[in-house]
Amino acid sequence: MKYMVRNIITAMAMLPALAASAQDAGTTKYAIRATAEKSLGNALAIDYAVDGMSSSSSAMDYGIDFGWKIWERNRNSIEANVGVGYGTTTINSYFPAMDYHYDAPAAADMDNDTYIRYYNLDGISQKTRVERITVPLYANYRHKFSKVFSLHALLGFRFGFNLRPKMLDSKCKVFSYGVYPQYDDLMIDASYLNEFGSADVYRITTRPKSNTMTSAFLVGAGAEFRIFGPVSIDLSVRYEGAMSSLFRSLDQNIIEFEAANAPVTYTVAEGQRMISLPSYFTLSLYSKCSAAVSLLYRF
Repeated sequence: MKYMVRNIITAMAMLPALAASAQDAGTTKYAIRATAEKSLGNALAIDYAVDGMSSSSSAMDYGIDFGWKIWERNRNSIEANVGVGYGTTTINSYFPAMDYHYDAPAAADMDNDTYIRYYNLDGISQKTRVERITVPLYANYRHKFSKVFSLHALLGFRFGFNLRPKMLDSKCKVFSYGVYPQYDDLMIDASYLNEFGSADVYRITTRPKSNTMTSAFLVGAGAEFRIFGPVSIDLSVRYEGAMSSLFRSLDQNIIEFEAANAPVTYTVAEGQRMISLPSYFTLSLYSKCSAAVSLLYRF
């Protein structure tokens, strides 16, 4: 028993040396890669159904990839990689100051009258976050210049499975009044009726709705530096270009607002609420350049 324990401890102590020897000999076949990736600039390319809208976006991704060498010749090799990751995308959306009106139903009046509701909107700002589980699948071409330095290029796909979007912040200021054509165009802006007058609005009508899955092509290039033994650090730049929208999109621009799609609306039962601004996106594609840092273990 004493000799068995001694042999096990000796074998464990020799593992780093064996791994380093394998690394020097170029016989490593597998790699485990832990990566953190941050977008540079906007993460999404967005088109809008309403003129004057704007947004900014950013993304962070973390993941573990497993790679195996499928081809090698001299100093060149190709690895196939598959992984799983977690990412967040944050979108700051802005709706411009605007005057608009819509036909308000009886549900929007304390006396069950219909009328025309007018808004002077001072703009809307909202902050939305989407979380996703990602599955990258890519090939990595690598050229070794020495035992400690190599360059690589990758090409493949990244599939994203989106979780429920979260509204982190929303606010706007409005002034509203009602015109009643049936009473000789009577105009009322008193705050005691239908929340007319000036108001700060924070609540939204519905949460943003994202598509269940997105798919994107993935390309990148970088440099790998061996730290010690089988452990290396990788610095790379990546580009992700989506082939499907992140949010469920409108198929046309909005020409005239209605009670169902106006930026801010009112009902007696729910009060004043603003629409989720991603509801006005006609396109929301990942189109992001990212800086990535990876820690690799080759064996």
